[in-house]
Amino acid sequence: MIKVDASLGKSEMYNLTVTSSNIEVAASDAAGVLHALHTVLQSLVNGSTNSLACVTASDWPDVSERSVYLDCGRIFFSVDSVKAMIRTLSWNKMNVLYLDFSNNNATRFFLNSMNVTVDGTTYDITKAKPSDGYWNEDNMNEILARGLQVRR
Repeated sequence: MIKVDASLGKSEMYNLTVTSSNIEVAASDAAGVLHALHTVLQSLVNGSTNSLACVTASDWPDVSERSVYLDCGRIFFSVDSVKAMIRTLSWNKMNVLYLDFSNNNATRFFLNSMNVTVDGTTYDITKAKPSDGYWNEDNMNEILARGLQVRR
């Protein structure tokens, strides 16, 4: 049984009760329900049997933002790598991924119709694309779609 009970107070909080015949989740919001279900799945994946131990647990995050910072300027990460990281972050109840493209080693994200003009001179941006990899708008949209998919 799953129920959302805003009176639990803390954002993303859940109470999980596993008995020999039932699993009950009471959560303060939808994110709390997701975290409780992740806890159940993690218990099954990490256990040596196909059953859950009877337990009662209450859990909530200490901080609202649980994040990872990814330096995409100095090191190229493929779209598939970032999508896999989003899945791993979600599995570990983390909720923010920072993608940093701003440094002096390389520009790794290019808009499809990107022009760079400095002091009235327009430069051919295609010559600035690093040989070891970059993302375009379609790649970024794919990554954002994966993040939204996990969040729902």
